[in-house]
Amino acid sequence: MLVLLAVLCRPAVAQQPDSLRSRYDRQVIYMQGSDRLYVKGRHSQLAGGSLRREFEAFPEPLALYNHSRRLRGIATGLSLGATAISLVTIVNMIRGRSTGNYWVWYGLSLALGVGGGVVRVQASNQLNQALWLRNREVLLQPDYGRQLPE
Repeated sequence: MLVLLAVLCRPAVAQQPDSLRSRYDRQVIYMQGSDRLYVKGRHSQLAGGSLRREFEAFPEPLALYNHSRRLRGIATGLSLGATAISLVTIVNMIRGRSTGNYWVWYGLSLALGVGGGVVRVQASNQLNQALWLRNREVLLQPDYGRQLPE
């Protein structure tokens, strides 16, 4: 009798639409590549505004996501500044306007480039933490999982 009950109940349990596995397959997000694509529900999407919308139901992960975006902007600015300084220094050397202190400019360029890389790593780590918290909320709070768009 117990075996018959177990066999009959097993398909019903496996088919629950809001089971943990079902929510995991539909709602969990992970990044793919260099933080430009994310995967949700086995579908890759560009990580523009659509990724931000995934965080809107969760205040703490949203704050971390916004901070990671600010850090990424700062990192991009530092990297562009390093590139600009290098180009201006090279052009001045080619034109013969070098005053002998071009090593200072190269050093500044190198420092900005390294600083941009460090800040970019921090931004990526912050984004991963925001994703982890968001995924935890989706899996542990079934009400949120029902409210999120598919």
